[in-house]
Amino acid sequence: YEDSIINKLISEKMPYYFFPLQLTSDAQIRIHSNFKDVTESINVVINSFATYASSNAILIIKNHPFDTGLVDYQQFIKNCCEQNKLSLERVLYIENGKIPVLLENTLGTIVVNSTVGLSALYHKSPTIVLGTAIYNIPNLTYQGSLDNFWSVAEKPNNLLFEKLKCYLIDHNQINGNFYTK
Repeated sequence: YEDSIINKLISEKMPYYFFPLQLTSDAQIRIHSNFKDVTESINVVINSFATYASSNAILIIKNHPFDTGLVDYQQFIKNCCEQNKLSLERVLYIENGKIPVLLENTLGTIVVNSTVGLSALYHKSPTIVLGTAIYNIPNLTYQGSLDNFWSVAEKPNNLLFEKLKCYLIDHNQINGNFYTK
């Protein structure tokens, strides 16, 4: 079902932004952001989107694949939209969907601090980080306010991204796993 919605958005060239959610219990929310939980980040993003994004743009909010379902994000998003007098047709909440497809076709990606942010940069999506991330650097991610991001974000510098990727592979990642030497 969700793939058909995404395919329709893409085939009809509908402008959309992508906001993948984190887990509330994740250190990326608790330690590496100023948000008390995921709902606060959703509220901030929807408030800004409602006021500053183009009126024909859509916001796709994707749940984290390991979310336990304790928080009804769909209802929370509906309430945020109502408070902002924002049509529910402009904010789509999805549980599933192919992230690379979403990133290749989005106007921009909003992350708190996520590995999806690195994927967004790989797919040349304009990206804003609302927390602390190793890749949140000028010319790679948008450094201005979320309110301005909707209209002025630019694609990341691909050469800078390639240099960061090589650095991380060489200095930060270890080839192997728990079962190899």
